Amino acid sequence: MPKDPTNYARALYVLQTAGLLTMKQPAAQANLSTITEADIATNPKGLTFVELDRPQLPRTLDDPQVAASVINSNYAIEAGLNPAKDGLVIESTTDNPYANILVTTTAKQNDPGIKELAAALESRQTADWIKQKYGDAIVPVHESAK
Repeated sequence: MPKDPTNYARALYVLQTAGLLTMKQPAAQANLSTITEADIATNPKGLTFVELDRPQLPRTLDDPQVAASVINSNYAIEAGLNPAKDGLVIESTTDNPYANILVTTTAKQNDPGIKELAAALESRQTADWIKQKYGDAIVPVHESAK
């Protein structure tokens, strides 16, 4: 499991999506930065969790004592995995609180460079590049609302 609090919570909700456990609260109502094992309502398979830094998670798949690992796409890709094909569970893109977003200050919200960057990130050209480079492993902003 990822060691950092936000990705630890994310991993628990991915395991819930897989039907391996249930959480006491839906992700939309939970404080994701403070989720712990105590927030698990049921763990019928008796899963035990080991927390590691995210870059180390792909290597756990080589350990015969590890049944599964919850790995962020960027680390999976770096390890030669294809999340869309190798993953057992892929988190939903609908209402996903973990989407990457562009943030700026109020003072710079109308800055032409920021607006240009936002337009580029949302462009069809960028979406096509993401699809060409990463296939189904990364979801462009256009498709995340589907």
